Amino acid sequence: VTAGLGAGVVLQGAETCQIVFAGRELSGATLDVEIRRQLQALVPAAVPGAPDSWFEVTWPQQRLSASGDWRVRLKRSAPLSPGRNLVQVEVVSGRHRESFSASAVLHCFDETARAVRKIDRDTPLQPAHFNWQWQDLADLPHGAVAGPPDASRVRHGCRRSLA
Repeated sequence: VTAGLGAGVVLQGAETCQIVFAGRELSGATLDVEIRRQLQALVPAAVPGAPDSWFEVTWPQQRLSASGDWRVRLKRSAPLSPGRNLVQVEVVSGRHRESFSASAVLHCFDETARAVRKIDRDTPLQPAHFNWQWQDLADLPHGAVAGPPDASRVRHGCRRSLA
């Protein structure tokens, strides 16, 4: 039990005690590779022309054990969103299950607008008012405009001053 291999102790009266062994301790590196492999399938395709998307993952390093075949199952099928995502991970070995949360930070890129000069309220917006640059959406400040620099983004008048 102290080696992390015991899955539990079952007391069956005063004379019988059964120690249930779940098997061998799983390698954290092997588990990390499998979690990353499955998370990679949840990374959305990059916007054409953008730098490649990537993610970083952290999970509580704990002693997990398994007997025989084991597998990792993510309790998420939706694509990751830009920024921090909490993903439930389950390690299954026969009837034995261990669950924990992993934190996956998705870094993906899109073009963001920056005003080249101050734009006064009610000024009709023009494409020339903005510089568009690739930015990691995980670091995007609140209220920033992201997406391709097309006419629909600059068709309306400015509702407030931009700097």
